Amino acid sequence: MAASIQASSRLCLSNNNIPGVLGSILNLCGANNYNIVSQSNRARGNIAFSVLDIVKIVQTNSPRSAASSATTLELEQLRASILNIKDVITCDFGHFNRSVQLSLNASSNSRFCIINQNVPGVLGKISSLLGTMSLNISSQRNKSHGANLASTVIVLDATNNATNNDDDDTSSVLKQAAVALRSIDGVLSADIGSFTPGSLAQLSSSHSDSIDAHQVDYYTGGGGNGGGSSQVLDQRTATLTVMSERNTSTLSSNQLVIVMVGLPARGKSFTARKLAGFLSWGMNTNSKIFNAGKYRRKVQEEVANEEGKEQGEQEQQPEQNHNEPETPTSPASRAHHHHHHHHHHTKSSFNASENGAASYFSADNIDATVQREQAADRALDDILSWFFKQPAYSSNCAIFDATNSTRSRRNHIVNKFKTKEKVQVVFLEVICDDSVVLHENISNKVKSSPDYHGMSLQDALLDFKERIRNYTLQYEPIDSVLDQHLSYMQCKNLGNHVVLNNIYGRIASTFVPYLMALHVGRRPLWFLCVDHLSRTNLSQVVASLFEWLRTAIWLRSQDIEQVNDGNVKGDGDGDEDGEEKRLLLAPTPAEAIPVYTSSEDLHVQLAVSLCKKTRLSNQSASQMSSHYIEHFIRDELRTPSQSGTTQNERGRTDRRMCVSLVPMVIELEQQTTPTLVLANTRCIRGLMAYFLRKPIDQIEINNTGVIKESGWCSGGGYDDSLPAQVGTIVELTPSQGGSWQDTRHNLG
Repeated sequence: MAASIQASSRLCLSNNNIPGVLGSILNLCGANNYNIVSQSNRARGNIAFSVLDIVKIVQTNSPRSAASSATTLELEQLRASILNIKDVITCDFGHFNRSVQLSLNASSNSRFCIINQNVPGVLGKISSLLGTMSLNISSQRNKSHGANLASTVIVLDATNNATNNDDDDTSSVLKQAAVALRSIDGVLSADIGSFTPGSLAQLSSSHSDSIDAHQVDYYTGGGGNGGGSSQVLDQRTATLTVMSERNTSTLSSNQLVIVMVGLPARGKSFTARKLAGFLSWGMNTNSKIFNAGKYRRKVQEEVANEEGKEQGEQEQQPEQNHNEPETPTSPASRAHHHHHHHHHHTKSSFNASENGAASYFSADNIDATVQREQAADRALDDILSWFFKQPAYSSNCAIFDATNSTRSRRNHIVNKFKTKEKVQVVFLEVICDDSVVLHENISNKVKSSPDYHGMSLQDALLDFKERIRNYTLQYEPIDSVLDQHLSYMQCKNLGNHVVLNNIYGRIASTFVPYLMALHVGRRPLWFLCVDHLSRTNLSQVVASLFEWLRTAIWLRSQDIEQVNDGNVKGDGDGDEDGEEKRLLLAPTPAEAIPVYTSSEDLHVQLAVSLCKKTRLSNQSASQMSSHYIEHFIRDELRTPSQSGTTQNERGRTDRRMCVSLVPMVIELEQQTTPTLVLANTRCIRGLMAYFLRKPIDQIEINNTGVIKESGWCSGGGYDDSLPAQVGTIVELTPSQGGSWQDTRHNLG
């Protein structure tokens, strides 16, 4: 059963900017069993603004409490209680009070990065503690990471707290505060300035490289119909010779191997994950990623265990064969012995930080080269085994995620599959010389890779950059002359420049546009179900949606402002990371907000009315004065025909709908600014299935706007007769590695 995702209620507050007020608000929420899903706080001189996304925690008889949407009465009671807090000025749900002027200027200098348990009350304790230490909060952002963990970033006000002293005093105060924060029940780590690799490891989620078996069955019906780009054979050609030559380069989708090529940190794994999800969602193709790094670490561990076992036997040998007492060793020899093999009582001598060191990837390290070749061959063998375990006539794609940096290695892969009649190979070389993207990739890599667990960020960065240099010395890019016999695609800087060779059929028509749409820019996607939209509630929906967008745009401006002011350095190691995020977040001078609808009259009328209201707002120089609406009509967003009554019939209908939504997904992926989609519930389910990498039947919104635990009704199949009311906005935001975070907001 899928875990339920509850729609949060957005609380927008303004208060006097003095220590302790935010803590009082958060403590009140915790005392009333409200959990903070997301939080943003920003100080502007004497006034502070806060946006809290909250859900009600209901105590149950089960070991774990359940989240639910609060009733209108409960929210009004909470609002009244908050307004009774001294120094709270305004408190509204859904958006800021229209009287609130959302200023855009601020300054701050110090911050805490905290990992905490995702339970009510922890944030209140954190804010209250800082208030008692006279540390005023300028900005506070909190994000939930699943049911158990959350991350919190607190930026202190430089002009109105105890850190407004000389550098030594400031450092001492921050260190004392960090120690005090770590002592709070529910706080797992508290770092000054940036997250450490050790703390971030707690948040790393195991993104599956493959689609679960039941998901494969759902999308492929347990089989599939094969064929793919072999349809090219049916087309008329001028000569049989041309047809024959083209046929050799037209790759069948039945058993396809996509071999990644490129230096480390160029975006190969990002591209592989995105492509695997896209194929499984909209192409009726079973996909699985085979990551060479995982196989390499497994081989390293086996070698280390074997060496440890042999060493243990050697140490026990004198006791077994002689009655003489053990001869003591010198301290120097013991240290040398421990460095290479660890002590004999250790179960395994494998250490990721040591075995993942840059020297392991040097061409001069013969033993390591043999191990890496062995790991790669294991992956290729597993690809073959996986292919022939799939249902007959199904469409399958294996993605071999590795550097494959030498021509000899790539030729070896071609020869490996040459004897397999139905298996065809295409190489995908990922090239990146964009210093901004490259810096972020390197930073993210060292924080998430098991190779650097336990290392400091600075040491990990130095080692990884040395690893890249070792690979660069051996790297042989795909060459248009030497490799003209291969089928390959070259993508430079995430689709800015694409080269194709011997690529035809479905790969050329679908894969290439999709790859060219991918980028790492940070922007939200907003989805609003409009099944219950009518002429009687149209004006109300327009007004509520406009106010919600006004607040959402203000929140985005805070992210951009924090980066441009240099207040937030991200999780990196200095100003370079701030510069990198500045470029990734900076908007155009007048930022367009694309709004997509179908050609249905009411949907078009909703978008047109929203455009008019935005233009009138811009004339009065409101918060949206730097934004404007661009309306686009897409027929693929029209309400699909009603599906059948059985699960198999619905599965087939949903698969057809996903195929029809492929152009829409490509268009959404290439957007660089916040984007709004107004469509029926079934279309939004289909789009979310792609972004969240889940089957449609696990993404269900019932008629109250609350996500069900499972999309299937007790009688079988989900009930399309109960589409979502106009009132729940689904917000998807990109996360590290190409995944998307799902947040639900009540419209007003």
